[in-house]
Amino acid sequence: MKKLIFLFLLPLICKGQINPIEVAELNFKVNGLGSKQLYYGFEEGDEIVFSFEEKRGKKLRQIDIIKLPNKQSFADFKTSKIENKKLSVTNRAVYKFNFYNSSISKRICNVVIKRVPKSKKTVSFNTDWEWKIDYDTTYVDYTVDSLVGYDTLYVEKLKKKLTKTDTISKIIVEKVERVHSQTAIGKSNEASIPVILPQNQYLPDVNNPYKSTELYSWTYVLGVKDKVIEQEKKAMNKLMSQGLTLASGLDPTGIALGIKLGVDVLSMFSSPSTGDNVEYKFLKYQNGTNYIFESGNSEIVSGTNYDLLKGGFLIQLINDNFKDYIDVKVNIVANLIQKTWEDVPYLEEIVEPQYVKLKKTRIVVNKTSTRINVKQ
Repeated sequence: MKKLIFLFLLPLICKGQINPIEVAELNFKVNGLGSKQLYYGFEEGDEIVFSFEEKRGKKLRQIDIIKLPNKQSFADFKTSKIENKKLSVTNRAVYKFNFYNSSISKRICNVVIKRVPKSKKTVSFNTDWEWKIDYDTTYVDYTVDSLVGYDTLYVEKLKKKLTKTDTISKIIVEKVERVHSQTAIGKSNEASIPVILPQNQYLPDVNNPYKSTELYSWTYVLGVKDKVIEQEKKAMNKLMSQGLTLASGLDPTGIALGIKLGVDVLSMFSSPSTGDNVEYKFLKYQNGTNYIFESGNSEIVSGTNYDLLKGGFLIQLINDNFKDYIDVKVNIVANLIQKTWEDVPYLEEIVEPQYVKLKKTRIVVNKTSTRINVKQ
């Protein structure tokens, strides 16, 4: 058996010099913008012999040989061939052979790695590697808030409360308009009355008002003057027969009176069927043109509008009488809601949790993995 071992080692020994032992001879590709790593273990005193060739003569961006964990032993850049590069191994370690391709096209590589042992005692050294797992345990101090109870407080605060709502009326048109006949010389049988609706008001501002006045509708009565006055008197008699008395400062004529007294005056107006009449149109200017939203032809007309609440409009009066003028009485009253808010104090219950700080310690375990030579 000893003779057989000697015959096996004889080719490796030549005048005291040991021939290189092949560790790996590989052909592989490195994809575009990719990399390839090889790992082999070497013994103390070894000499690494490294050769590389790109099969098509194309250059590889970088080749590194690193002694783990991070000592760079060799580097070459933009190379297509390396012949018998020799590196000395000072102590047993695992080496990484790193191939990096910065091109978008692949590289076909041929790699030969050999080792020259220091002595024949290390000829049979195993170049494989294995993982070594290390655990590093540390103790970290920290504090936590621990709930021990609750504390109840009562804090005085203010909240806004609606305290008053009033319905009020405001006369915005009260006039008599003369509309001439069709045959009046140099005069028109049409007349126009502009109407501007009151704007909503918010004090001190619209976002946080303490007092507001908002238009919610407007009421109108128009017709031939004598007929309107006649109907107003009849409405007044009805109001007085119901026991209602006039407050100081109230105008005892027109529709405004009834609204201020909270009575539906419109229901007290009747429409006479004979006599002079007036043609009327309510016009609103919008999108560059006037459109009619109310019209008719009557001695007396009345109504309430809940839709048009901003801006203004125009009342057009037309007399179709051939020879006689007419006097048209027009009353328009804005119906408004007035609201008042006040800051009212109240007690708010606030429950606050009570904590104490506790000191604690936690264990932190860090795991690290390292490539090492396999056990020989």
